[in-house]
Amino acid sequence: MLSFRASGIFLLTLIAGFETPVHSVAARHRSCRGQDRSLVATAWIATPALGSSASAQQPILELNPRTVKFAAKPMPLSEVLKELEVKTGNLIIDARSNKTNPDVTLRADTFWKVLDALGKQESIGFSPYHEGGVALIDRPYRVLKVHHSGLFRFAFKRVALQRDDEARTHTCQLALDVAWEPRLKLIYLNLEQAEVGYRKLGKPTLFKEEVPRQVNYTVAGANASTLEFQFNAPDRATRSLDIVKGTIKAVGAPKMLEFQFAKLEPGQELVDEMVKVALPAINKLATRWTVDLTTIYPKGAILPLESFQEADWMLNNRVWLSWTDANKKERVLEPTGWAPRFAKEGTRLQHLFEPRPDTPLPPPNAAVRLHVRTPNRVVAFTVPFELQDLPLP
Repeated sequence: MLSFRASGIFLLTLIAGFETPVHSVAARHRSCRGQDRSLVATAWIATPALGSSASAQQPILELNPRTVKFAAKPMPLSEVLKELEVKTGNLIIDARSNKTNPDVTLRADTFWKVLDALGKQESIGFSPYHEGGVALIDRPYRVLKVHHSGLFRFAFKRVALQRDDEARTHTCQLALDVAWEPRLKLIYLNLEQAEVGYRKLGKPTLFKEEVPRQVNYTVAGANASTLEFQFNAPDRATRSLDIVKGTIKAVGAPKMLEFQFAKLEPGQELVDEMVKVALPAINKLATRWTVDLTTIYPKGAILPLESFQEADWMLNNRVWLSWTDANKKERVLEPTGWAPRFAKEGTRLQHLFEPRPDTPLPPPNAAVRLHVRTPNRVVAFTVPFELQDLPLP
């Protein structure tokens, strides 16, 4: 297992030039109350310049939530959603069948707090489980026990008591909805530690029980997950859990970078935030195209993973071709798979593009663009949560 300090952000080392089996696209995408405590005021990681051995400490500002300020006068809902997306970088989808557009008045706040305030004010529900972002849905807003913590929102989902006479156990299972801002692309998540506190019958002192650490699990491609943990059930006279607090550990990319090669010609290089993407080779056949891409990250940008997980940092990556056809329709073609290639530096992958039933290969005269989406870095960090007064069944 990975070893992490409980306090948060770590110095990381680069993964470069590893060998893995051929992967398909499907495999690549398998996929409160209380005071708000921001994740980190400043998080740190070593980020030396490309080709330089000297490193400089720089804050990972993307791990802090962004405050959105609204006009004092009422604003149409559509403008509020647009402002939220522009200022926070998070896609919000209006998936309601009846897209009402009421005027709303909101105070300056962070992404999840604004959505909760909007939901309460207009009784509009939202879901973080929508593909591609957070969606407004055809369901009234439900007031839950919620804790906002940096880029994360923890919500009390359910609690169940279970007695197993054969095993002679009486347990309580708690489930929390954990959602994170869509701009944050996570790979793994796990419960690092938790503590449950409640008062036993006739006892004024708070009884506390530790919940052990859980193994990490993949959340690539998602914006939310259900966190479940189990502990010994309180006695029957206990009506609620006074407090549930702990930390989760997250592994992922604070920011995804977008690269676009305007022409499909080998030998090109693009650099953004010290991440270099190179296009060393292209082969265009009648039935398939292969495009080689090399990505080079600054030292310390990619978290080292276990050998069986070493390619998982690319689970949120995306590579695709786009062009405008003869009917002026924008066409998009995703790769059908990829395979590793030797690289003296960085990671080189050959992407295979084949025609699909609804999308052919680009015609010979098309102005084809190559798009690459990849992390600016992959880091591990911990996020605290605290919920109070959770009723028991």
